[in-house]
Amino acid sequence: MRGPGLDDRRVIEARDCRSLAYPEPAGVGGRMLVAAGALRGCGVPRWRQLEFPICAGVELGFVRAVARGVTDPQPAGDLWIAAQLSPGLAWVPRRFLAVTLGLDVLVALRRPGFHVASLGELARGERVGLRPMLGLEARFP
Repeated sequence: MRGPGLDDRRVIEARDCRSLAYPEPAGVGGRMLVAAGALRGCGVPRWRQLEFPICAGVELGFVRAVARGVTDPQPAGDLWIAAQLSPGLAWVPRRFLAVTLGLDVLVALRRPGFHVASLGELARGERVGLRPMLGLEARFP
């Protein structure tokens, strides 16, 4: 829904894939993949060619992990949930184009953790995260 100074944004993306390892025993660790999407509403104050979007919403994702360096790796997955606050700045030189700068502040509401057998926790999502963004936005009237 668009109105004076209102905007909604939907984003789905594969966010991160990384390999992690325990210090001991050597070669034992896991590979993790995060796929997440966000739904947020935005207020967008404007002044001349500048916009100041202030967005709030929720991010939902699925974290999948597979152990490495063990005899019988069992894939595991769990739900990731975070609240999102996203201030930004956009320069709009043409009505169909904007250069954007933003910062997502994420507060985890559900943080999945993963471990390999009896070795203890290998990884867990952080409680608070920051995600800076620089972008080029195409706008379709």
